[in-house]
Amino acid sequence: MNRENSRNRLMKELQTYSFAAHEALLYLDAYPESKEALAYYNKFKKLENQIKNEYEAKYGPVTSPNEAQSWQWNKGPWPWQLDGEVML
Repeated sequence: MNRENSRNRLMKELQTYSFAAHEALLYLDAYPESKEALAYYNKFKKLENQIKNEYEAKYGPVTSPNEAQSWQWNKGPWPWQLDGEVML
């Protein structure tokens, strides 16, 4: 299998497992006591993580790194604050 086919196959698997895990999570919102749904979620979340790790090891990151650590917009006072105090 050539590199592009392998890459596409892994991405398709990742999307499939991610979708299945997300749908199970939505189901669990409505039926939080469902042991079957929780087992289904755990199964597909594990598969998603395995494929994601394999994909990233071969082709690089699937998502960008957590950039929230570098954001500065929430460090200073908000527009309605003056010197860190709430303006009323």
